[in-house]
Amino acid sequence: MGSDNLKLKKAVELLNQRGLNGFIIYSNGTCSILRPSYLHYFSGWKPLGPRNAAIISQSGEVALLVEPFWDSIRASRKSWIRDVRGSSNFLKDLIGIMREFNIRGAVGLAGSKEMTQDLYAAIKKEASILFTDEIIEEMAREKTEWEIEIARKTARIADIGSRAFLEHARLGIREYELVAE
Repeated sequence: MGSDNLKLKKAVELLNQRGLNGFIIYSNGTCSILRPSYLHYFSGWKPLGPRNAAIISQSGEVALLVEPFWDSIRASRKSWIRDVRGSSNFLKDLIGIMREFNIRGAVGLAGSKEMTQDLYAAIKKEASILFTDEIIEEMAREKTEWEIEIARKTARIADIGSRAFLEHARLGIREYELVAE
């Protein structure tokens, strides 16, 4: 497989269990606290542009396709994925990677709710799409040591903030004054 990344190993295991020939994790670059960002969870990189995807083959090849092209530099620094490709023609480049990785037949798709119709139609011409958000959701149930450490660090920061709030809150204080403290 080339990479010891646990998320990649788990994704390949799950897509093979489901009989998929590949897996596409898509993001339109928007950030919302109301829904998860599957691509950010998987790749460790927060997309900015309108079209971004991780493409995973049955054998464990993985590429991160980034739009706009210039954001590929930041993506290659932030993500554990080594094959980062900037794109000026996302549709053409996505289909090219699918063909390069020999992804045909049944393909899992996570993040389809963010996808435009033209992109969905282009993928559908190449493969049979199955909606598989649950693959990422299943992966997220089992935390890595790094994820556990991030949760602990976040909890420590929240504890400091709570203590500061309790220490400085008093009757009659204005909200902006409390925030300043």
